[in-house]
Amino acid sequence: MIVPMVKYSMLVYHKDYEVFLNGLQKLSLLHITEKKIEHESLNIISVQEEISECKKCIKTIKTKGLKGLLPKENKKPESVIKEIKSYTKLLPELIKLRNSFLAEKNQLLPWGIYSEELIQKLNHTGIELKFFKVRARRFNPKWEKKYCLQIIKQSAKTTFFVIAIKKEEPLDIPLKALSILPKNIKTINQEISLLNEQIKETERKFDLFDLNYLPDLEEYIKELNARLEFFQVMEIHSQNISENKIKLLEGWIPESEEQELHNYLEQGKIIFVSRQVSETDKPPIKLINKRFFSLFESTAELFSMPDYRELDLTPFFAPFFLLFFGLCIGDSGYGFILLIAATLFKFKVKTKYKQHLSLVQILGAASILTGLISGTFIGIELSKIQYLKGVKDLFLDSSQTFNLALYIGGVQIIFGLIVKAANLTKQRGIIYAISTFSWILLILSLVTINIPLIKSLDYFNIIEISAKAISVISVLAILFYNDPQASIPVRFGKGLWNVYTMVTGIFGDLLSYIRLFALGIASSILGLVVNQMAIQFGKAPYIGSFLFIIVLLFGHFINLSIALLGAYVHTMRLTFVEFYKNAGFTGGGKKYKPFGGQNG
Repeated sequence: MIVPMVKYSMLVYHKDYEVFLNGLQKLSLLHITEKKIEHESLNIISVQEEISECKKCIKTIKTKGLKGLLPKENKKPESVIKEIKSYTKLLPELIKLRNSFLAEKNQLLPWGIYSEELIQKLNHTGIELKFFKVRARRFNPKWEKKYCLQIIKQSAKTTFFVIAIKKEEPLDIPLKALSILPKNIKTINQEISLLNEQIKETERKFDLFDLNYLPDLEEYIKELNARLEFFQVMEIHSQNISENKIKLLEGWIPESEEQELHNYLEQGKIIFVSRQVSETDKPPIKLINKRFFSLFESTAELFSMPDYRELDLTPFFAPFFLLFFGLCIGDSGYGFILLIAATLFKFKVKTKYKQHLSLVQILGAASILTGLISGTFIGIELSKIQYLKGVKDLFLDSSQTFNLALYIGGVQIIFGLIVKAANLTKQRGIIYAISTFSWILLILSLVTINIPLIKSLDYFNIIEISAKAISVISVLAILFYNDPQASIPVRFGKGLWNVYTMVTGIFGDLLSYIRLFALGIASSILGLVVNQMAIQFGKAPYIGSFLFIIVLLFGHFINLSIALLGAYVHTMRLTFVEFYKNAGFTGGGKKYKPFGGQNG
């Protein structure tokens, strides 16, 4: 159900506005009407950057920090963020510098240890040392006779040598001298050792920020979000009037909570006006459903919030969602696993996640019941168990399951049309819903006269004549009442188009429900294959039992994972595409988020 909303417009003196907003934020009732953001202020940008840095720090601590093993120091969140940020920046710089020294060391390594002072003295006297590296086959022994050349290191592939030459003397060698620094390896090793110590010290300080600091940072993010929200309302969504002396703020509040806001405004002597929703308004959407149906609200929000003036489809698709999910899983044993796993995890997770696990529990229970339709339990065919042969006729075979999927699809399509008719009646009046009601009557009348049980009745002729009469009237209504405001020729043209789109659409939608049969059968067959593979591996000598368990667990884990993914995706598709389309869902609503209530 969509909660009725009331619009409030408030006028506040600019000097009292900050205090007024603080109280309004604590109240957490009013959904602020947002204005178009033309530019963001420095306050907003600053808080956004701080939130970004805080999130990075939380991610860093979760990735690198110790799990609550170290004593927590009394540090403010701002200080923690600053220190982690500095270490995050410093550590890569130190590692990069060390890598550059290691590369330099690798370059100097073939030359061995030499005196840097001696090289510098030779340079002062006009003698220059040139370092060369060449492939062994390219080294010319004549160079040793022509120049003062010393081979430093020689291998089968490479030759390293040095030539001492006067600075002005030309060097007739077809090689380019290495641009190598006259450093000793000892000096490089000292620098690398110093950097290693700095890196270890930085990592040690880094590790001090363990998971003990997470609660403080998460609370700090909530504070920053509240501050950001405050600045956005203060500087963007508020309107200045009367030479910037008066602030105008507008927003929406649920009708049931109106009195609390009314009292706050009267206490603060705030001038305000409240009014009901008009045709041009687009109020925020707040859904309120009973406990069972409320579990499916998060699923409905994945597609879109409904428009304020249409029905909330959550309670209408929820039972079908359970049925479709269970049929796609296709195995009652997998349903047991889901139910048990969700129940166990429910004792360990935070409160905000328990509702999602409650949904998994219900989906698991639905999978148990629908899995019994095909008579499969973790890949085992129940009809072949000796003790269950007496009830094997209760299990459906593949052709019966195929027909069941089509029947369920037909029921949901007709149900969707009923919802669409109710939606149109609510939004525009019953005259606009006549065409949709006519489609429902046409489909039901055609189905009725083709049911074998009804055909066998003695008074079937009366039923057939009545159904055909209803069909003719329904077709006329479809052709001429699809758009009550248009002229007769336009109505007829639109009616013909409506007939074409509906007939082709309904057949296409009906075929989409075959996926319920296909996924369920695929899951059952794969489970059976896993069991057979495990049995074959179990026959291996010595380690057969071990292989049996491994293949069984791993195979069913993979099959269950695939089944869960397919069941959830295809169930949502049948809901959001086939059902929503036939129900005439428009959506596009914006979720109700009260000022001060969406932080965290």
